[in-house]
Amino acid sequence: MKRILIQLILMSVLCLGYCGGLFAQATSQISGTVKDATGAVVAGAGITVTQTATGVTRSATSDASGVYVLPSLPLGPYRMEVKKEGFATYVQTGIVLEVASAPTIDPVLKVGAVSESIQVEASTVTIETSSTGVGQVVNSQDVVELPLNGRQVTQLITLAGGSNVVQAGFGQSPTVGNLMSSKNYPNEALVSVGGGMLNGTTYLLDGGSHNDPFNNLNMPLPFPDSVQEFKVETSALPAEYGQHSAGAINVVTKSGSNQFHGDAFEFVRNNYFNANDYFTASPAHPNGQSDGLKRNQFGGTIGGPIKKEKVFFFLGYQGTLLRSQPAALKAVLPTASELAGNFTAYEAQCFKTPQTLVGAYTNNVLNYAVPSVVTNFASYFPVGPEPCGNVTYTISQNQNEHMGVAKVDYQINSKQSLFARYYGTHSLQPSSFLPSQGELSVANAGTDDTVSSLVLGHTYLISTAMLNTFHFSYSKIGITKFQVPIPTPTDIGVAGMYTALPHFSNINISGDFQSAGGFATPGLVNTYTWGVKDDFSVIKGPHQLQFGFSFLRPRQTSTFCVYCNGLFTFSGARTGNAMADFIAGLPASMIQINVSHDNEKWRSLGLYVQDSWKVNPRLTLNYGLRWEPYLAGSIDNNYVSHFNMQNFMANVHSTIWPNAPAGNLYPGDSGINTGGRPNFTTWNNWAPRIGLSWDPTGHGKTLVKASWGMLFDMPHTLFYYNYATEPLWGSSVTLINPSFANPWATYPGGVSPFPTVQNATSAYPKNGYYESVPLRVHNTYVDQWNLAIQKQIGSSWLFKASYLGNDVIHLWVDQEGDPSIYLTNGMFGVPIDPITGACTLYIGATPTTYTPCNSTKSTAARRLLTLIDPLRGTAQAQGPYYGSLELLNDGGTGSYNALILSAEHRLTQHFSMLANYTWSHCISDAQTTELSAPITNNPNNFRYDRGNCSFVDVHHNFNFSGVLQSPHFSSQTLQWIAGNWQLAPIIGIHSGSYFNVTTGLDNALNGAGSTSLGQRPNLMLSDPYCHPKTVTCWMNISAFANPTAGTYGNLPMNHLEGPGYIDLDLSISRRFPIREKQNLEIRFEAFNVANHPNFLNPGTANLAGGTNNTVMTASTFGKIQGDVAPRIMQFAIKYAF
Repeated sequence: MKRILIQLILMSVLCLGYCGGLFAQATSQISGTVKDATGAVVAGAGITVTQTATGVTRSATSDASGVYVLPSLPLGPYRMEVKKEGFATYVQTGIVLEVASAPTIDPVLKVGAVSESIQVEASTVTIETSSTGVGQVVNSQDVVELPLNGRQVTQLITLAGGSNVVQAGFGQSPTVGNLMSSKNYPNEALVSVGGGMLNGTTYLLDGGSHNDPFNNLNMPLPFPDSVQEFKVETSALPAEYGQHSAGAINVVTKSGSNQFHGDAFEFVRNNYFNANDYFTASPAHPNGQSDGLKRNQFGGTIGGPIKKEKVFFFLGYQGTLLRSQPAALKAVLPTASELAGNFTAYEAQCFKTPQTLVGAYTNNVLNYAVPSVVTNFASYFPVGPEPCGNVTYTISQNQNEHMGVAKVDYQINSKQSLFARYYGTHSLQPSSFLPSQGELSVANAGTDDTVSSLVLGHTYLISTAMLNTFHFSYSKIGITKFQVPIPTPTDIGVAGMYTALPHFSNINISGDFQSAGGFATPGLVNTYTWGVKDDFSVIKGPHQLQFGFSFLRPRQTSTFCVYCNGLFTFSGARTGNAMADFIAGLPASMIQINVSHDNEKWRSLGLYVQDSWKVNPRLTLNYGLRWEPYLAGSIDNNYVSHFNMQNFMANVHSTIWPNAPAGNLYPGDSGINTGGRPNFTTWNNWAPRIGLSWDPTGHGKTLVKASWGMLFDMPHTLFYYNYATEPLWGSSVTLINPSFANPWATYPGGVSPFPTVQNATSAYPKNGYYESVPLRVHNTYVDQWNLAIQKQIGSSWLFKASYLGNDVIHLWVDQEGDPSIYLTNGMFGVPIDPITGACTLYIGATPTTYTPCNSTKSTAARRLLTLIDPLRGTAQAQGPYYGSLELLNDGGTGSYNALILSAEHRLTQHFSMLANYTWSHCISDAQTTELSAPITNNPNNFRYDRGNCSFVDVHHNFNFSGVLQSPHFSSQTLQWIAGNWQLAPIIGIHSGSYFNVTTGLDNALNGAGSTSLGQRPNLMLSDPYCHPKTVTCWMNISAFANPTAGTYGNLPMNHLEGPGYIDLDLSISRRFPIREKQNLEIRFEAFNVANHPNFLNPGTANLAGGTNNTVMTASTFGKIQGDVAPRIMQFAIKYAF
């Protein structure tokens, strides 16, 4: 098979040299059937189309069936001429080709002289017959004229329907891991297209790959004035699409033309014009507090000819300067009473149902003096107000961003064209740390991020029936996270801690406050991707055949210090409340890791063939096949391992790392010849696609489409980066229920193993963290199908009704392979011995008796592999070796069904609009987005966490956008007063997303850590909501109760629905003509015009580190803590020529 692969690649390379070019930018095509007035087909007619902006022409001849095809045409306005001896020349104007669209135009010739002409104006909307997917184009006018918040074109994704964007505030959570974090460029979007995975969408910019390989999200997209068109497409796409399964976002930048054109603009925001955030209101500020926002976005574009009808250029720049001090940030800080160990007032007054603390507390008073390490750490923060400690505070959030695009198009001759496009961005976000506010201000460490993207494309029209396009792309992303001066664990008196990095700590009191957190951890992430793609198409009678290949080569180098100084988590697991755990100095866990280095190299290859067969003028079949093997990425220095339970039971050890624990093998060991990869390559990945388009009337105004396809999804480099934390190179060690003052006191030997030494004779740390992926892992793939009806009414209206369905197969989920076992009566049906008090655990076929049967032993002592044999290691260091062991399971599944209804009116009669309503439902197992995040709750049954899809499952979604222009008045006075006005609204209304309630405790006593999904409670009432629902009482907290020790709650996964969303954004503008083809525009825009509070889910603050859970042990349980932005206004001035 490898020989076949090499041959295919060599053939493709030869094709590059012989055939010429690829997929020139993003393109379109025109096809149709030439007929005479009687309906008979006309063979041998000459069809010529001319792009009116550049003068570029393309020709074809109708075949014996009257059929013609003009593939891979550059986007823009066109004029068509059709000539045939004995007929008058047919001329059609007003044709506009849009990204990835393929209008059908059927010229009707009338008898006459060729010198005569028949003029026809094209419809502004056309039905598309060539693609099997369901899609929507947003044209250049809407891109520029619609009020896009932050001028982010990713907002256009939702306007297309069938898509959900995760709102700000859900950046990191157990259900999305680090997909969106400070490890990524700030303008990336977390979006689900067509019910697909949040990072399962293909992004194309000018035909080149525009995905961030670190997380498979988008690299930042250009600003609106530089975008020509934008298309969202999903569901059973043609075989030329691969690598991701959800859909494709195709963006095209503008090009120059024979006339110079461009603009200069500035958009200004100031806090004086904005509403205050709902949650900043207080007795001192009843109307809320200002966020101090000041933002200027400025720049311009220019395009034109270098040599008319030959060489064209386009340049664009946008700068953004942002200054703000949001006042709606919330924290819960220890009060003076709590710092004295007294929680009496807190528990009595801060919960709807008063709590009684357990463990180290008697009558809610600490049994011993508050440890000095606690008071030392608390001294870096203000003292919280009595009795609950709730504070609202302000930090600075500033950003400077610069982005630019440069593009050159070269029409070499009538058969060949070439283009080159460069796009670059730079974002600088200083740290939020302010010495005057202390550690409370450390929300982020600050970042310095750059993105560069280069695309080259070449198109070669070999003949009127054969065309080849070639395309090369290269991108580089550099993410730098700064370091800020915050105390280390050693600085506050934690004993025995190794400090790998000065001025850094990660101490988290869940739901209350933290020292720094994930957004303040220093690190470096650099990714580099180059790729080539070649597509060859040939027309044979009614068949339009296309075949080609694509190859991407991503590479990543990164350095992290996430837990290098330790992560202390106080969750409420030890006393019933996170703050009480902290005051008592009793963390639920502590994790420490060496400074980790994750350097990876990946490959992605796809070969395809597809055919569009025009069976007759009313029926077109589209079918194809894509071969897309899974080429596992290689990790530098062989930093991967593989655990096998059979090897563990047989006490098999690595020959590469002889001191490694039993069962864990490495590249070079027998059977692990992966070449430094986590698993073997999967060659047998075949993805068929098939669909049909049927015109039931034959008039080209009605279309019925149906299709089915299989699409694979390839992982991102982030997925495997936790291998960098394994022993010996990373040596992640997790301590359960340690002491804050001296966490390593109960570790075997009582001494920290850090810093670890890495050589073949080194001893492995105890309770180490490990992860493993099946050597023969299956790729996630999606079976997709759709049925759609399109109806064109008049020349401007298009109505669509589409059903979308998909089944996700081999969804990757993460399970705990070394859970703690709850030793109790009835365990696995084995009763406690009534005389000895012993119980027997069957591990495999081997019975093991424990006397006494003790469920209160430490989490580490009850881990499965420790119970089997804690000393299964080497003489250099006796076990237990294994702490948490994360195993990938590729057996997850999911499903999605949706109905999309849409209406579109292109700009005629002074208005355009796009409206759609989507009903959808998504059910899924808990997808893992990276090894160790998230870990399913029940290690024996990952289906326990099956439920409504996190973030994706929004049942009702309505979007409306439009542009309304004032008419031209014959009266000069009236035209001066009422002419040249424009109104452009965006309306979004959708129901709430679903979320979890978690206990914050290890009720199941299975050792679930901070990266798990969170154990859920028992649902005690059929209606868990408050009535009425308010921000202080969204859920009835009496509806939830902790399950019995050793059991799992009955609350289903993502069972609770959060608040809905209503938003109106509006742009009002007026243009003042200066002279011919020049004008000055004054624009006013408002976002959330009605200042409607759009609340986040309960328990989620409007910080970048929000979650999708609300925790029972938090004082904010059941309450809404944050919202999306209030009303924001901005003013703009733009000069266009």
